[in-house]
Amino acid sequence: DARPRPVDRPDPSPPLAARPRVLSVTDIETLIRDPYAIYAKRVLRLVPLDPPGLAPDPALRGSLVHDALGDFITEWTGRFDAAAEARLGAIGREKLKAIADFPDVLSIWSLRFAAITRWFIVFEAARDAFVAERHAEINGQLEFATAGGTFRLTGRADRIDLMKNGTVAIYDFKTGSPSTERQVFAGLTPQMTLEAAMTRQGAFRPEFADKSVSELAWLVLGRVQRSEPYQSAVAKNGKESADGLGDRALTMLKALVAAYDDAERGYLSRARPITERGPFRGDYDHLARVREWALVESPEDFL
Repeated sequence: DARPRPVDRPDPSPPLAARPRVLSVTDIETLIRDPYAIYAKRVLRLVPLDPPGLAPDPALRGSLVHDALGDFITEWTGRFDAAAEARLGAIGREKLKAIADFPDVLSIWSLRFAAITRWFIVFEAARDAFVAERHAEINGQLEFATAGGTFRLTGRADRIDLMKNGTVAIYDFKTGSPSTERQVFAGLTPQMTLEAAMTRQGAFRPEFADKSVSELAWLVLGRVQRSEPYQSAVAKNGKESADGLGDRALTMLKALVAAYDDAERGYLSRARPITERGPFRGDYDHLARVREWALVESPEDFL
């Protein structure tokens, strides 16, 4: 007989023993923005499934492009010239066979990859004299002690190059929109800065340990033929460095892990949903029943 009351925003507090002790660098942004998604994925172990008959989407495109560029850099040892362009093009065509059942999408993606190939070879040729070693698709992990036990951070770097001047350059390929320098500085999108920290700790390769990160940048492949794909993740004001951002990101991560080592700390749904890339949408919003409790929130909290 009582008046109906809207449900509250989910904020589950699982036992410490059930909380994840291993997260990836991409998981950390999710833990910052939507802790409930980490609860659903890592504690409840629920995995979103694609609907039947799903057409190729931007995520698949990004995966295929990443694979093609990674395979090319791993195998290619010659000059970055017409032969290199031909080889990368051939690798790309082989990868794109995965969407052969969608000829209209294949046609469009093939044209885009051809443009990416031309730009990428020019980019690599221009920096070839400064690069000692190129490393693509490198897995790494970094462990550190916390009050709740050992925590392991994992990651897969798109590119880490050892430069002839003794520094390293870290690149992340993006087929969609990257973060902004402001988000990186605020610690809301720590993937790149955590990769910098892991690199300097020797988490990807022992020979990278203690080396300065001279470049930390996105290569926004979706901008090819439209604008400059190269976008630094370090502010241009000269007050920040990639090394400093990496050190700060690692310090913030340790504080974040320590916060979730508190049994009273819950995994709040949509804790920081505001992004500069548009409205935040999570894979587990339906499970968190966002549309119910968001009705009593301000529009700014929901978007």
